[in-house]
Amino acid sequence: MNILVVDDDDGCCQLLRDLLTQEPDCTLVFASNGAEAWWLLSDPERHFDLGIVDIKMPVVDGISLLKRIREIPKLRELPIILCTGINERQTVQEAVQYVVLHYIVKPYSGKAMLDKIRQVAQSLPQPRPAGMNLMMT
Repeated sequence: MNILVVDDDDGCCQLLRDLLTQEPDCTLVFASNGAEAWWLLSDPERHFDLGIVDIKMPVVDGISLLKRIREIPKLRELPIILCTGINERQTVQEAVQYVVLHYIVKPYSGKAMLDKIRQVAQSLPQPRPAGMNLMMT
């Protein structure tokens, strides 16, 4: 699973890195703001299965990034977990408007984050084993 982590807090990034080193087939790519993330998401050579996005960041914030993501057909279905220190009703309602899978408030438990990530992983299409071709007759 390819995960894009968008957060300007080095401590939060390190926590996710430490947490997900235990997960098989998990690749993390980090961006420190929404502009960097947008550049990564726009790269046709890259594919992400999940975005974990902070809201309050310099340059381009998480909600602005989320709006952009939902406007692009190939990214519209990208699962997003917002992970932020903001716990205000208005912000949560705005995030829900842009189809956020989960909204986790910092500080969070590692178990809570792993549970959310595993839910996403289970919902992804599973690749077929090499050499297996399915034919319908």
